[in-house]
Amino acid sequence: MGGHDLNPAGPAVRREKTVFNIAKDVAEAPYAIGYTGVAHVDQAVKGISLSDHAGDPAYAPTFSYVNKRPGKQLDPVVEELIRFILGKRGQSVTGGQQVFLPLRSGQAKAGLDALNAAP
Repeated sequence: MGGHDLNPAGPAVRREKTVFNIAKDVAEAPYAIGYTGVAHVDQAVKGISLSDHAGDPAYAPTFSYVNKRPGKQLDPVVEELIRFILGKRGQSVTGGQQVFLPLRSGQAKAGLDALNAAP
């Protein structure tokens, strides 16, 4: 292709247009590492913990997902749980356990704003 490297990360790196099949592809290749959403990971693969620098604590990927139908209200119990998680008390509990990192204030606010904007 005119001498241009279409994959500057190297020939062993493959890019996908969607995240849906990445976990399946990783499961089929013994030494593969993939980057995908936690919701797409199943028993055939495992998540790995990462750190910013060698010697720093490593953190496993953890997220919460909610299945909400567009235009429909969330279950009130689920909504209250999300409000707790994103609120100051929930974030304080998260930070106090010293296992997970609390969200940055802008991240928590964005989540609460999205929750408040939902019908």
